[in-house]
Amino acid sequence: MDLEQELANHAELKQCLKEALSRQNTLDADTVSRDDRCELGQWLHSHAKGAYGGLGILQTCISRHAMLHREAGQIARLINQRRFQDAARALDDDALDVAISAAASSIHLLRQAIGEDKPESA
Repeated sequence: MDLEQELANHAELKQCLKEALSRQNTLDADTVSRDDRCELGQWLHSHAKGAYGGLGILQTCISRHAMLHREAGQIARLINQRRFQDAARALDDDALDVAISAAASSIHLLRQAIGEDKPESA
C-alpha cells in the first residue's frame, strides 16, 4: 500500500468536489461517504487491522479517515441536491480541510509506528 499516494488522492478530494460543484455534476455521494470503499479504507479495514490492530494509532486512523469521508459525502449530497450555495459554503468551511489534515496526520503517525516512515533528523 502506497500510503503517501493514498494521502495525495484524499487531499485531491476537495478539488474534485469543487470541480463537481462548478460543473454542477452529480456525484455518487453514498460511495464518497463510505470510508471502506476507497483503496486506503479497504487497506485500513482489512490488512492494517490484521497486521497492526494492536496499535492505538490504527483506530485513530480509521476514525479520522471515516470523518474525512463523512464530510466529503455531506458536500457531495449538497451538490446532488442542487444546493450549490450551501455546498460552496461547506467547501469554504474548515471542516473538510481539518478532516483531510487529521487523516493525513494520523496516517503519518501510523507509518512511523510500523517503521515505514522514519522521522527526519533535526
